[in-house]
Amino acid sequence: MDDAASGLFGPALDYYGKLAEDALTRWNTASQKIRDGKYTPGDLFSDVLALWLGGATGWLGMLAPTPTGGIPTVFFKIKADSKASQPQNVPAALPAKANLEQTDLAQLGGAGMIAKQYYTVLPDPSGTKLAIQLVNLGGAALAEGIYQGVVTLAQTPVAIVLVVVVPP
Repeated sequence: MDDAASGLFGPALDYYGKLAEDALTRWNTASQKIRDGKYTPGDLFSDVLALWLGGATGWLGMLAPTPTGGIPTVFFKIKADSKASQPQNVPAALPAKANLEQTDLAQLGGAGMIAKQYYTVLPDPSGTKLAIQLVNLGGAALAEGIYQGVVTLAQTPVAIVLVVVVPP
């Protein structure tokens, strides 16, 4: 398998390979217990639940953001006369002393801009999430539209910020 395919499909193949091995082990154990007359309804419930949870975890795990998955996005919908927003959290794996940078929020399809001074990006002390908040918007003169910016760590995107400004 080439590097691109192994990087994309490798974790899924590893996970489902291990899940298949676990299912085979459970099958062999159940078969032996049935022959010995020691397989109970509780064992059946345990085996079915374990197999179901293993499969569901694999499928749901593909939806969760991962370092190789999509970039977490925070979305704000605010009125043009808003002064601030509530903080929103996005998952992020950050080192202890993360030197985060943020871009201005550029209006998509327009010339508007929300300067980076109008939003804060604060890492959680645990390094597992970012709290992003729009602040001091009174002086920003917001025009209606959609704005987008990026929060980076060493020039690697860690979060996308989307803001939709609607009429007051």
